[in-house]
Amino acid sequence: MVVNVAEEVVSGSLAALGCEAPHPVLRTLTAGGSGAWVFLLELPTGRAVLKVTEDPAWLRRARRELGVYRELAGRLGVAVPAVIAAHGDRGVIRLLLAEHTPYPPAPAVTDPEWTALADQLGRLHRRPDTTPPWLEHRPWPASDQLPQAVAWWTARGFGALPRRATELIAVGYELDETLPRVVTHGDCHVGKLMRSDLGDTVGVDWQEVCLSSGFLDLAFLWQRAEFAGATPPREAMWEVYLTTRGLRPDLDPRSLIAVAELLLPLVDWPVFLHCGSRPQQQLMTQRLGQVVGRVTAEPGAPTG
Repeated sequence: MVVNVAEEVVSGSLAALGCEAPHPVLRTLTAGGSGAWVFLLELPTGRAVLKVTEDPAWLRRARRELGVYRELAGRLGVAVPAVIAAHGDRGVIRLLLAEHTPYPPAPAVTDPEWTALADQLGRLHRRPDTTPPWLEHRPWPASDQLPQAVAWWTARGFGALPRRATELIAVGYELDETLPRVVTHGDCHVGKLMRSDLGDTVGVDWQEVCLSSGFLDLAFLWQRAEFAGATPPREAMWEVYLTTRGLRPDLDPRSLIAVAELLLPLVDWPVFLHCGSRPQQQLMTQRLGQVVGRVTAEPGAPTG
């Protein structure tokens, strides 16, 4: 049944995109995950990726991604896949993109590759705010989110660390607001990266693109890599990122990255912990506690 549905999605999408000749589906990459169907196809000119979003809950994100490819692709400072064809209406977004080689898993990424990624992020974040109407500012946590996050972590034996972290976040928020808003990927980890035939890094899946100070991209890249068992060279990446981005000398960038490092584990990660096995949850919780402890300069949280 899934195969029939997939074939129907592909044939209908290719017709809408003006691709009349049949194209074999080499592999279904995603069957509706993150609101989209993703297929690897064989075209006369080579392989391509077809991404189809029909889920109403994800159409807003899909329109943002379409906007990146149509309006920002040549101005981001980083490479994105070439668009072979694209079509969007109220009920569906279709993208036919050039295929690239997936980036290696985080533990296999070398130190020079990590620092090169930091340079790429610096290039992305030094671009001025282009503010097309569909590009939204990343909202600060709602008034009830931080108290809920504190309660979640406190209930799991983390003592005063969560509340201390929220105090630092409140102070850092004022500094963060002094920075210009830049284009931010919003879901930056190696699973969202590809390599071109020339070896260049290509950023994909721009559904969460937004405007922010940019530091959440770097913090999330680190944290997702470390949760996967990698050890990215943080200090080397940090220096490359700051140099490439060219921040004002009067800023305190370590306070800014600290805010991002605290916000992610406290607010964004808890909802995802339930997806892992019990050992994975324990490992992730331990590491999240270490992040909170390191940034607040207090002892690490319990491991249980």
